Amino acid sequence: MACAATGFTLSLAVPAREWIKLRVWLRQVSWKAAAAALGVIALALVLFAARTYHYTGVFSVVHGTTWRNHALWQPGQPLSQIAAAMGSSLMMVLTFNDPPRFAWYAVPLLFGALVAVAAMLRIRMFRDVPLALAAFFLVACSGALAARGVAYAGRFSMHLLGAGVALSVCAIAAIVTTVRESSQSSGRARD
Repeated sequence: MACAATGFTLSLAVPAREWIKLRVWLRQVSWKAAAAALGVIALALVLFAARTYHYTGVFSVVHGTTWRNHALWQPGQPLSQIAAAMGSSLMMVLTFNDPPRFAWYAVPLLFGALVAVAAMLRIRMFRDVPLALAAFFLVACSGALAARGVAYAGRFSMHLLGAGVALSVCAIAAIVTTVRESSQSSGRARD
């Protein structure tokens, strides 16, 4: 996975267990490119807000959108309600259903989510999953923690399908390898 804006490349050969090595990652970042990318994003937001001001008289990026209706973090709302809304929104994305409910066709996404979290937590069996894949999956899920989508539920899961299936296949391969290695080692112990 490459990020041209920052001049940073993350190979699929880098296992998830390597994510914690912050010093290594920071040395590889092109700070000029990162600053330029952030500057372009800031300029785009200012220009968009200026466009909104031109038409509505309000200098805002979200004015006239449904952001307030779909935002999960509402002012004055108890933390327990916010956490429940975030969980429900995330499960809507992972199950392809609104309201969230189990579906067999969602198993690769649900399993992929567990594998991505396990890989980032460096759990032994899953820590060799590609870091780029696990990070992409988790970052792609993060939007569901800020706002709840409204439309057909599968629309918000499409970007996760490939990564969820790939994570599931990586996990199955890791499980098979672990089982095979343990059976071979126990076979050697008997001999």
